[in-house]
Amino acid sequence: MISQQESVIGPTSTEIKAFSEVESLNGFPVGKRIPDFKTYNQDGEEIRIYNQLHEDQILILSFCRGDWSQSCKEKLESLQDHYREITARGAEILAITPQNIATNNALYRELDLDFNILCDPKLDIAHMFNIVWKLPENIQQLYLEEYHLDIPNLNANESWHLPVPAIYLINSAGEVLAKFEDVNYSKKMEISTILETLDLSQ
Repeated sequence: MISQQESVIGPTSTEIKAFSEVESLNGFPVGKRIPDFKTYNQDGEEIRIYNQLHEDQILILSFCRGDWSQSCKEKLESLQDHYREITARGAEILAITPQNIATNNALYRELDLDFNILCDPKLDIAHMFNIVWKLPENIQQLYLEEYHLDIPNLNANESWHLPVPAIYLINSAGEVLAKFEDVNYSKKMEISTILETLDLSQ
């Protein structure tokens, strides 16, 4: 039996086939200013995204699927492991999930994070970035029967819609400098790429 996470060895053949059938993901364009939005962090504090943009600072915004996703947890752990290197380059990190405050707080404490996790329970913010994806029925069945993951009950939006795992590097003007978006949750922007982009932006 597989635990209540996707397989640690990576996507199954069923998932990979579903990923390959996804139409081209437009996502949010590089060079465009992100929309302003308000939400809450893991402590229930209201966060306005444009108040997080500071002169000569890059904001790293990481969209995650939820605490049930081992790959997303590993990405957050990787950002935490390199947090000092990232902040030393004048950057800050914000994560965002479709889960509620209490669940994000538990994840924050579990991973001992130095950066906030924001709540996007209705996927409003993910929709602004054009990165919402509904899991196909065969993947829904796989998650329920093999992974024992009831996504509608795990995430606050009570649906089979998820944010596409994505990361954006955003300058003080709110413009996206670089991004990575992929429905294949096993893929990511490497830390070396993040650090190189931060170095080039200085």
